[in-house]
Amino acid sequence: MKFNIEFFAKAGNCWPEISVSVNDGHVENFVLNQECCIIEFYSNLDSDTNKLELYYFNKTQDETIMSSTGEIAKDQSLQLSRIWVDDVLMQSWFLTDGEYVPEYFKGFLSQFPNSPTIQKSQLMWHFPGKYTINFSNPFWPWYSHNRKHHSKKINVDKDQERWENYSGSFESHQNLVDEIYNLINVSKNSNSHVS
Repeated sequence: MKFNIEFFAKAGNCWPEISVSVNDGHVENFVLNQECCIIEFYSNLDSDTNKLELYYFNKTQDETIMSSTGEIAKDQSLQLSRIWVDDVLMQSWFLTDGEYVPEYFKGFLSQFPNSPTIQKSQLMWHFPGKYTINFSNPFWPWYSHNRKHHSKKINVDKDQERWENYSGSFESHQNLVDEIYNLINVSKNSNSHVS
């Protein structure tokens, strides 16, 4: 499968770097060296359950640069924006179902002891850490099922069939394709007789 992931990156002393793994197998490291970066990689999904991990590993306390007045002048950070699978843009729930496990800097937890160890739906990262999305194989039936689960259902009682079709189906609608094709041919044939 082909994956494209869009990030918004901010540099401190250097740009953010991530390591991508699928099912605990390292895929590739990326330097996100501009404000908007899209990375691309391929992975075979051979397991029934799969795990995509994005490890933001190079953020240190030195990446937060202070001004002479004590304000933050620059700070390296990373925001996960969008994911495409096989050139199909995933809906936002696919990202927000993921979990981020921050690696807090030394001394941070003593100052802020109630800081969460796992952050659900956290897409903006100010600490190094690991973001994980879990999904099943085959991917597209799993995605379709979960998409229906996450969709806000309104007016379902009035038009169940339309809602189900809107939510997506893997069944071919060959009759609709044939009808459109016939309309196009009729239009072409009627235009060819015009002088």
